[in-house]
Amino acid sequence: ENPKSAGSKSLQNAKKTFLISKKEVNSDPKTYVSNFQKFVKEADTKIDTNKKKFAELKVLFEERCPEKKDCPSILADLEQHNTKLKAELDTYVLEGNGNWEVFRKSLLQDLKRLDLAYDDAKL
Repeated sequence: ENPKSAGSKSLQNAKKTFLISKKEVNSDPKTYVSNFQKFVKEADTKIDTNKKKFAELKVLFEERCPEKKDCPSILADLEQHNTKLKAELDTYVLEGNGNWEVFRKSLLQDLKRLDLAYDDAKL
């Protein structure tokens, strides 16, 4: 794919996200806050689910690799990343300028990567 067109698509996506965010900010403030609160609740649920999955993974690691040194390290990395995402979510300040959409996208991507890392570790 042409790098120029990839950059152009990226720019178009950024403009689209900006316009959606701008429209949201200019709309009813209650809707804006409500959408953010819904996102926080969903993200919190995913982070809590990760904690449960990691507890199961710990048991699996104890069964599969008691002598291997890398299993605890893998688990610690997953738990640390999950804790970091929780801290980012808990400390994010909603400013009403539409930037939370960028934060949302980034956090969801990080949660997806964490899910993929969990799936890899489980194998």
